[in-house]
Order: sequence, then C-alpha cells, then structure tokens
Amino acid sequence: MKYAITFILGLLTSGMVRAQQINLKPGEEFAYQTHNTEVPVGSKARPLEEAYTFQFKVISSNATECKLQCTLTKAKLWQADKLYRLNADSVRNTELNYSGLLTQLILLNQPFTVVLNPKGKFMRAEGIADLIKKATASWYLEENVQQYQQGNIEGFLSRLNWMFFELPDQKLSYQSTFTGADKKTIYKVNAMRGSLLDISPVTVEKTSQAKYLLNDVNGLLEDVSTTYTQTGVPDPKRFTSTQTIVYGKADASIVDTAWLNMAIPLSYWSEHFKNKAGEVDSAKVFSYFASHDAVYKDDPYYILAKLKNVQGLKGRKSFDNYRAELAKTPNNVLADQSSHLFNKLQWAAEVNADTAYNVIAYMHKFSDFGEWLQESFAQAFLRKDMPVSDELLKKLNNDTKLGVKPLINPMYLWVNAKKEPGNTRVLSSTYNQFMKMNDLNMHKGNGARYALLIYKMLVNAKMEKEAVKLLDRTNQTLARFTADTLNKSRLADRNILAYTYYLKYQQTLKTDSAAALVFLGKASQFSPLDKREKAYTSFYDRVFLQSKESYSEEFMNKLFAGGNIDTALKIFANNISANPGRLPDMQKFYQKRFTDKSFKDFFLNNVVSTWKDAPPFELTDLGGKKRALADYKDKWLVLDFWGTWCSPCREEMPKVNAFNNELLEGKYKGINLLSVACFDNQPSVKNYIANNNFGITTTMSDNLIQQKYKVSGYPSKILIAPNGKMIDIQFGSDWIEVIKNFNELYAAAN
Repeated sequence: MKYAITFILGLLTSGMVRAQQINLKPGEEFAYQTHNTEVPVGSKARPLEEAYTFQFKVISSNATECKLQCTLTKAKLWQADKLYRLNADSVRNTELNYSGLLTQLILLNQPFTVVLNPKGKFMRAEGIADLIKKATASWYLEENVQQYQQGNIEGFLSRLNWMFFELPDQKLSYQSTFTGADKKTIYKVNAMRGSLLDISPVTVEKTSQAKYLLNDVNGLLEDVSTTYTQTGVPDPKRFTSTQTIVYGKADASIVDTAWLNMAIPLSYWSEHFKNKAGEVDSAKVFSYFASHDAVYKDDPYYILAKLKNVQGLKGRKSFDNYRAELAKTPNNVLADQSSHLFNKLQWAAEVNADTAYNVIAYMHKFSDFGEWLQESFAQAFLRKDMPVSDELLKKLNNDTKLGVKPLINPMYLWVNAKKEPGNTRVLSSTYNQFMKMNDLNMHKGNGARYALLIYKMLVNAKMEKEAVKLLDRTNQTLARFTADTLNKSRLADRNILAYTYYLKYQQTLKTDSAAALVFLGKASQFSPLDKREKAYTSFYDRVFLQSKESYSEEFMNKLFAGGNIDTALKIFANNISANPGRLPDMQKFYQKRFTDKSFKDFFLNNVVSTWKDAPPFELTDLGGKKRALADYKDKWLVLDFWGTWCSPCREEMPKVNAFNNELLEGKYKGINLLSVACFDNQPSVKNYIANNNFGITTTMSDNLIQQKYKVSGYPSKILIAPNGKMIDIQFGSDWIEVIKNFNELYAAAN
C-alpha cells in the first residue's frame, strides 16, 4: 500500500495568488500543522490519513530570497481504525517494513533549510543530502536505499508548495479578484477581517472546493481547507486537506532516537552486518546482540529482528542457532509471524505434543496451518514410529477450543484405519464415516485424499462394493467443489478429481474397455494444462496416493493406438503449451509418428494459434520513449515483470541482462526483451539499472499491465509470439531455452 498521500490539486500549487512581498523577520518562528485524508469513493476500504507538523524559524530575509530553518517535528500515518504505520509520539510501533516511511524517519527532528522567493513561493530545500549522509552513517543504509532517498524526500517536501502562497502584485481588498500563476484560475477575496483575507477560487471544477485565510501583513496562510474528488479513474478517491498555523513553537514529538538507532540497523534497509564481500558476517551479528540484549531483550521488534538475522546466517551451526533462538522466543511475540510459527511448530511436533499444541493456538488462524497439516504433519504417518505425532493428532481431533477438528478429522480416520489395515470392522466403520462426511470436513480437511486412501484399503480387503461406492461419492463431491468458481482450492480439487477418474478407468477396464476409455478421457480433461492449474499441494497428494500429475499423455497414447488421431493431436498440442520445456521431446515424439508431416507447421497451426491474445499496452521507458505491443508485431517478445524490491528478481537480473546482450549482438534474430518494473519508482529503477551497467530496455508499469497479463508473482516471464498470442512460463523454468526453441520453429519476420 502506498502510505504517502499525494494530493494532485491544482489549487494548492506554488502559483496561487500574487501579492506584495512576504514580511518575515529573522528569528521569527511559526509552525504549520497539516491533516490530509484519502477516502476511497464507493468502497468499504478504510480511509488513509496523515498528519504532520513543520516548524519554521526565519534565518534571513532580503530582496532576493527568504531562508527558513525547517524541521519535521510530528508525523503520523494511520487508517480509520488507528492502525498506525508511523507515529512519532510512539515510534516503537512504527512499521519498519515499508521503505516510504524511511523518508519521514530521516527528516524527524533534523533541521534543513527552505528557500522562498520574496513573494513567498517555495523554491527549494537545502541540506537534504547531508541528512541522508548522516542517516546512512548511523543506520548503515544499503546503497540502493540511499540512492532513492533523495528523490523520495524531494517528493515528500513538495507539500511545501501547498503551504506557501506566491503573493499577487496587486494590493488585495474586499471582493478583489486576481489570476493565479497558472494563468487560468481566478481567485476572489470574499471577506476581510482586519489583516486576514478569506480567499477562494471561483474558476474550479465542481469536484474541487478550497478556502484560504491569508495574513496580508506577513504573507503567510493562517488556515487552509480543500477537498478534491477524482473522477474518470478505476478507483476514485476523495482527498481532503486542512492546514493551520501556530505562531511561535508548536508541540513537538519526543522521538525515541535510541530505539530507532537500534531498530533501523536491524531492518532490511541496512547493511550493518555485511562484510566487504557483501555477505552477512556472523561475528558482527552476535557482537551486536550481545551489546543490546540487556536493554532490548523484552522488546518485540528486537526479538523478531534478532530471530530474522540469526535465521539468515550461513555456516555449519546456523541451523542450530536459529532453532535454539526460535525455541526461546515467546509464542505471543510470534503471533503475526506465520513463517516462524510454521518452523517452530514443525520442530515442536517432533518433540512434544503439548508444546506443539501451544504453538498451534497461535498458528491455526493462518492458511499456513492447513498447509502444514496436509504437507508436513501428515507425512509423519507414512512412517511407522510416530508417537508424538499420534498424540498430537488425537489432541487436535478432540479439541473444542481452537475449532480445528474439520481440518483434522479425515486424517485422523485414515491414521486409525491404517493401524489395522486388515480389520474389516474398523474399515467398515471408517467407510461409513466417510460416506456421511459433510462438505466442511471434506473440503477443509482434504477429505478426498484420505477417502481415496481408504478406498485402496477397501480394495485390498476385497470390500469391492464399499470401494466402488466410496470412489463414486468422492468423485461426485470433488466435481461439485471444482464447479464452484469461488472455491480457493479449486485447482487442487481438479487435480485429485482427475485421479478419481483414473481410478474409475482402472476399475472399469477389466469389464468394459470402451467405457473405461471415457473415464481416462475425463482424467485427461481434469489434468492440469498449464502452470496455473498445477496446484502446489497436489504434489503431496501424489506422494500419498502414488498418482500422476497428468493423464493426458496416457490418454493420447491410447487414442493414437486406437486410431483417433484428431483427438490425440489436440491433447498433444495442449501438452506442449502446458509443458513448453519439454518441446524438444514432444517434437521427437511427433516426428517419429508422423514422418511425412512438418512439426513446425503443427506448432504454428495447432499450438501457438490456441494461445490467448496478448492485451495491448503502452508503457514509457526510462528514457521517456513510448513502448507499445504494436512495436513488436511479427517478432517474439519476452515480457519480464520484476521490481528492485524483489530479491529473486535482482538475483536473476545478471542472467536476464546477459541474454539481452546476446539479443543486442544479433545472436537470436527476431527476439526482443522488454523489462517492466512493477510497484516501483523510477529513480530507484533508473539507479539500479545504471549502477549495474545493465543494457535492458526497461519500462515503468502503469499498474494496469500486470492485471491485464494476470501476473501472480515476481519475477514472471510472458512470451508473446509474432502473431500476438502469448504464453506464460512457470518460474524456475529455463525460459531462455524455451524462447530459443520457439523462435527456431516459428521464425519472426526480418
């Protein structure tokens, strides 16, 4: 979320109204207190608010300029329920996970110079570079963080334009009007109260309102109130702003500087613990904590930061150090830390059921808990020796406090039946419970997995009648789940549904091969077609059930063997799109079967033609040039979605740049690469690209393109064919080999 509110009112620019010169004397002090609100229109989203106090002291004033000492003395960012992002009055509650806040933290209680022209127009701020240098020395800020702070602070201080008027040349009087510096807006003096003038614009849009109270003696604004509503945008917002003056000194926050000097070196903004090679130095880490433990050992932020830094260490003892630190970390401190809770639970479940249960009391509210149950904890029961796991399973199944029984019960039934696989009485009872199981348990507890495990046990026990009924019910339940478009685990349900159809195929093959082939076709139909349909949790289902990821190839081979060539080729084409990394093998398969046909023609007419159309876009690169999809017509285009904030993106960028250099050298004609920086700012991206000597054509996202292309993670690669069709490549795949293979089969126009 972007927490700094940017008001785009043309009303509050530096070119407002022109008047005689400002009249400020050296040594005079005043403060501006501002309060801004951003409210989404027609949405239930919480309003975002910010409040700042800027203290000013006149340094000098002459015929050419007026210099003021400026200090940010109060800063608050919060939402309607008072969830503070930053509160200078209680800085220990600051969220040190959003780099935009570093701007305000650098400025807090640190004086710099503001320069106005004689008519009160804000010209510039001086001394910012020194503040960044000072903060860097204290907090060991990373180089890339330093680089974008100058731009961030300048952007933040642009609000000084709103605080000062550029006064008009004419002497103002009651009902006098004047034209603003924009040469368009007309302003009118509505009332005079001694030296105070009520001013408002008379030529503004209906979506805007503004009132100003100007002190005609010193040229300062005494009071400001503005409202502006966005129109014609996807997510309109209403912005309101107020500003009041305090002569003399206003109340200021007493900032806990010592805490900040402890906390920021522990944040991801700092390289305090790195050695000259850029690696974390364990000696520095442990030395730092040894010197701070006495003061901050009970501070939640410090505890978590210590845990994170110990976890990030490398070396032979790093794992043991992290595990020991995690063990002594109170569970309540980890309440919002699902990854640490996950790790602590994983280890506790190996040692003590009660300890694990106490962690689950905090962990169960996270989606990670369900994943831990089905992907980690459940695997314990594939082994024979599992006393702690068995005790914990019983404890959770009988629990009435946490409400986790629906997640546990299917696994619990399977584990109990598994202890006596040949006991038909236990199997019959378990079968009946699965046949009556409600959707909540089946869905939340991954009941289909355990129902199919019981199905196999029924088959082995020669209880074929019960096995058939349980398989059919499981199949019908999964069919309902997969039809529900609001079902978040729909893809995992589709994958396991494919296996139920495969079991039906095996079940029917003995008596009716034609009917069995229909079931195999269904298994192929519900097998994943592309990376979006490959649910991660399905890997664990396959471990338990000994099933396959896809049944398309088996169905295709059956069809080829049976002479149904057209249907087989359609499935074959789908498999190429779903697994582009297997293209060379698929090409050999095709050429072996169809020696008289061209695989290139098949690839173009039966594979690429089925891809979705790439949505049009127009982005601006770092040099200001427009880059549109149309520019790459009849060429292959690799769209690389990334961000400077993304560690995997930065790790991959040298590889991306090396490939781009090969493209620039003409090694692979017809291929282009376009980088799209998302959720980022141009100064950061520009500095990153320049400092690393990358030659990649880089554009800034318009915050729409990643939605159009349904980008779900970063980095992401989407390949666009010369005909405008697109395919996305699964993260971790060798996308460079894929695009080269594609280009050989479908050559771009010269």
